[in-house]
Order: sequence, then C-alpha cells, then structure tokens
Amino acid sequence: MIDNLEGFPESIKFLKKNVNWLKDTPLLSDIIYSEEKYRVSIESILQPYLNNFVVDTENEALNAVDVLSQSSVGKASFLILDYFNKSTADSKQNAVNNATKALDVVQVDEKFKPLLAYLLNGIYIADEGNDVNQIFNQLTDKKDIFIISNSGHLLKSDKQISGGAVGLFEGKRLGRLKNFEILEKKSKRWKQK
Repeated sequence: MIDNLEGFPESIKFLKKNVNWLKDTPLLSDIIYSEEKYRVSIESILQPYLNNFVVDTENEALNAVDVLSQSSVGKASFLILDYFNKSTADSKQNAVNNATKALDVVQVDEKFKPLLAYLLNGIYIADEGNDVNQIFNQLTDKKDIFIISNSGHLLKSDKQISGGAVGLFEGKRLGRLKNFEILEKKSKRWKQK
C-alpha cells in the first residue's frame, strides 16, 4: 500500500515515481503521527491538506508544477516550509475546558512544527465523553476556535458546523510510514522472542 501510494491521486504517484528530487519529499500525511485515539479527528481536520507535498522552498513547488504541466498528468498542491517559518501562528492558545489542543496530540519533526502550528491553530479535540456543543457554548471568546469531537464526527466553530458518519478508512492515512516503522520494530522483537 505504501509503495504503491494507494489512495493517492495520479499526479502524486507520477511525481513520486518519476521526479528524482521529489521521491523523498514527504506528503503532509507522512510527517504526522498521533496516538490512534486521535487519528480520526486529526485526519478530519487536516483532510484538505493531507495530499499536499511539503517542500522547503517556493522554487521546488514551481518546478514540480512545471513538470506536471508538461506531462499533463494532473495537479498537485504544495505546502512551503519557508512560508510557515515566517508566519506567526499563536502557539500560546488558551486552554479550553474538557478539550485538548490538537497540536498537543501530534508528533512531528522539529522542522515541520511551524507548519503544524499554523494548520492546527485554534483547534481543540473534545475529551472523550464530552459534548462538542457544550464545550463550545461555554467559551467566552468563540472567534477562531474550532472544537472537534474525539471520534471526528462533529466539528463546530462560530461560523460552521460540519460532520456526519465516520468512514471505515478514516484515520488510516495519517502516519502510514511511521505506523509501518513501528510495526516493523514490533515484528523484529517478536521474531527475536
């Protein structure tokens, strides 16, 4: 699944397999890891960005876009680390009762922390057994705050509510490579035993 890039668009497969300098460039879904109980909610929040390549500079993104244009394979999106290293996302968010900052439940290399701080700014995950509406309604300042249920089925902000049934495969894309590495280590330990 990992080697064949199952579930990814053709443009991403093309770039990963045919453009040497992009082969080791991660997708957002590759760089993030979290405990299993948070994966569905984190994946729900970051859904629009999970298939984005994470590159260092604008030139890398523009070069890849040129390759796609010339090959007529499709489109791809890029998150440019230089942009986020300059941004001033509020990493000192206020605590929200009965909820956990989304940024606190993800593991990511130091290099990617400014990107994640930006993408997860103002997002909280309701603690298990707590109602999203109740948490949100108790806030005095609701501006730029998003509360998502632990199960990922409901997201609420001051201007939006979204949600519904959580699919069977949700929470399975986030951290595929890291999960694979963990399983490989466990397998080696089992074999040794």
